[in-house]
Amino acid sequence: MAPSSYNGFYTYALAGLVVLSTLYWNQYHAPEIVSHDFGAQLESPVDVIILGGSHAGLSAAATLYRHQLSTLIFDHQKPRNSWLTPMRVLSGWEGKNPDALREKSRKEIAATGFAKTLDKTIISVEKTNNTLFLVTDSEGGMWYGRKLLLAMGAEFVFPEIPGYAENFPKKIFHCMFTFGFEKRGSEHAGLLAKGSLSTVKHALMVAQDTLKFAKNLSIYTDSNPTLAADLLSALASNSLSDSVDINDHSIKRLSSGGASTISLSLGDETTHTRDFLVHQPLARPPPWIVQQLGLELDVMGNIKTNGFFYQTNVEGVFAAGDCASPFKIIPNALLMGANAAAGVARELPRSVTGNGLRGFEGRERRGIWMRIAGLGGF
Repeated sequence: MAPSSYNGFYTYALAGLVVLSTLYWNQYHAPEIVSHDFGAQLESPVDVIILGGSHAGLSAAATLYRHQLSTLIFDHQKPRNSWLTPMRVLSGWEGKNPDALREKSRKEIAATGFAKTLDKTIISVEKTNNTLFLVTDSEGGMWYGRKLLLAMGAEFVFPEIPGYAENFPKKIFHCMFTFGFEKRGSEHAGLLAKGSLSTVKHALMVAQDTLKFAKNLSIYTDSNPTLAADLLSALASNSLSDSVDINDHSIKRLSSGGASTISLSLGDETTHTRDFLVHQPLARPPPWIVQQLGLELDVMGNIKTNGFFYQTNVEGVFAAGDCASPFKIIPNALLMGANAAAGVARELPRSVTGNGLRGFEGRERRGIWMRIAGLGGF
């Protein structure tokens, strides 16, 4: 054989070896990639559907892939923290944009080959034949899954006070752990005693928190004379009395008092300017999904869950994060997402999923050939 023939032979032999090596690696080592239409057919349901692509949902997906469970995550791209308030009390991410954490998490779980995130809005959820869940997106797409994990967060319901929405959360603070430190040394703050703060116990508890950062505090009860009287009575025997005053006039409007203050226009035609205002608006899970699934709520209006794995009253449905807890902070969402996913995983043995020992072998093998063809997975 001529030298040039030898060279050609070795070139083709080497190319063949590379192809065979790639096949072997994909077959026995590389993570399986779920096909783009996975979960779109009744005959090939995804193992878990997660509604919500923020911290709780992504934490759940990062847990589920460790048990080789396929996951579809639906993210409507409308987080409760649409203002992108910098993250606090989260080690390693202090002061950073929450989108940075979400983006990093999405890339990590996508790389596993077991999860796919769809930026779609789900408008309908139902349980079919007691074994599968069917979700429908706003474009008419339909998706099937064995388990449903709710992690869609909560939505704020603001009090009907003109100017409230325009000043939240830049000058109206709902959490002093998130906002208080930057306002330390303030002269005079305000507290709006409405909603969750309309009890003496809760109002005075948050007043104590506020006075760690402001010298004086005015509590506004907004035409609630009973609460105002009860607060005055409680303050009479409380060390806060020298720093706190109660104002029961109606609040007509809230407006920016300048670069760093907020003004309250009151029913007695006076205007109070304060360094900041503290209030915790109602945050509730989306009412439509509560109604469609028949979910029970707790006394605080969150989805009621049971046990360590956050199961709801509907079999096969779990809930995690802001929609199912009064503690609406990222560290808690991460914990709940992981624990709920562990509970889901325990209910999905191989006898139910049909998964092989290496992911979806025997159920879904398109991923290998799509990678070789350069088409990717999803």
